[in-house]
Amino acid sequence: MHKHVSGLQDDSIGQRRIFYEHLGCRRRAVDRMGLPSKPDPLRASKSDWKGEARRLLRASRSILREEGFYSLLLAAYEKLSIRYRKPKHAQIGAFREFYQSMLSAAESHANLGTQSVTQELDSSRVDRVKLIAFYLPQFHPIPENDAWWGTGFTEWTNVTKAVPQFVGHYQPRLPGELGFYDLRVIDVQKRQVELARQYGIYGFCFYYYWFDGKQLLERPLNQFLSHKSIDFPFCLCWANENWTRRWDGQENQRLIAQTYPLGWEIRFIKSIENALLDKRYIRIRGKPLLIVYNPKKLPTPNAVQKWRNYWKEHGNGDLYVVAARTFGFVDPRPFGFDAAVDFPPHNLLIRNATYDVKLLNPRFLGEVFDYGKFVEKQVALRHRKHPFDLFHTVFPSWDNEPRRAGRGHIFAFSTPELYGKWLRLACERTIAELDADKRFVFINAWNEWAEGAYLEPDRKYGRAYLQATAAVLKSLARNNAGNGP
Repeated sequence: MHKHVSGLQDDSIGQRRIFYEHLGCRRRAVDRMGLPSKPDPLRASKSDWKGEARRLLRASRSILREEGFYSLLLAAYEKLSIRYRKPKHAQIGAFREFYQSMLSAAESHANLGTQSVTQELDSSRVDRVKLIAFYLPQFHPIPENDAWWGTGFTEWTNVTKAVPQFVGHYQPRLPGELGFYDLRVIDVQKRQVELARQYGIYGFCFYYYWFDGKQLLERPLNQFLSHKSIDFPFCLCWANENWTRRWDGQENQRLIAQTYPLGWEIRFIKSIENALLDKRYIRIRGKPLLIVYNPKKLPTPNAVQKWRNYWKEHGNGDLYVVAARTFGFVDPRPFGFDAAVDFPPHNLLIRNATYDVKLLNPRFLGEVFDYGKFVEKQVALRHRKHPFDLFHTVFPSWDNEPRRAGRGHIFAFSTPELYGKWLRLACERTIAELDADKRFVFINAWNEWAEGAYLEPDRKYGRAYLQATAAVLKSLARNNAGNGP
């Protein structure tokens, strides 16, 4: 099992327990310094607070780093130390506020239960559900996008231009603590992994853009592969569709076409061989997990078999190949896939709610759907069975208005609570339907900002969707522990 996901070593668990006991009990911490619950500056010196903060940082370095606090807290501490290094500049309040802010942040974190999610999942049976979030790499400029869309184009270009189309329409959606990041900066990916792990995400599924030898947006994946210290599970989803000006993968206004000339099958599998052999790559029963986004586009039904043959001939065993249920594709078996993965909002039948909202743009040509009503429908369909292995997928929200101005498809009025309800349902179905070593649930997505499908913190909800994710995992872990072996 993956050491950073399945749990902590015994000594780390002990450190974590001590750490949270300390952070979770502010009164005892201040009492130990001879102070009341609300510290009196007259009874405490700057050195008391500074020393306490320094000791806490030093003793808890490994835990803080794993939780994603450490670099931020250390930077704040060092800034204060430099600013107030001389006695005449000493300000008790600065270090007192720093220390209490650290306590408050940790208490909030502890109240959410995220620190115990990892422990409880680790102590639960093998039927734990693992969450994989799809990961979009289009957050850095490339020459092709410069030529097609204008110099410096990234996903953020469209995100910032979106405007509300109806009353209550949440646009623009702007990033929170991670900011308008650039994925050429490796520290961004490291922070994304820290945040994902902190809230129970098992791994990322990188979109892979390959056009018969031509790769696009490959830098974030290559950067991830080259930095082995980013110890986080991942897999690939081959986004085998055309790039078009309409962002729909169809045949109109193509920017670059997805073609399948003779011998493409072997060229493709060779192109991802290095990634599939990476020790961090997600496997099912020892087989690397590979997803094909648009299986209907594969020109021959034996493409998957050719990949398997190549992989076996090179002594690597077998592959676990999954078909995304997109563009009307339903059954993976005729094409030789091992399983299918739902890819909402593809293949959904849901009532159009456009006439239920008050439009701000009278020329709006898109469609609006009620996220809450959609979740209710998923609950009603929870007993539906399939004659093949199916991985369930949820999305926190969906709104591609940034890419299709005035023509977007919008699942409106999503909330963290509704998302959590759907995620829990998907996890429960997964536990009931799939073998223990296949219990993966996918999330669309980690960072699809221009489609409104992201878990990353934004300016409106902060970490609320991540917190909802962690709460579901914690609840499931408790239930599993209560059910016994």
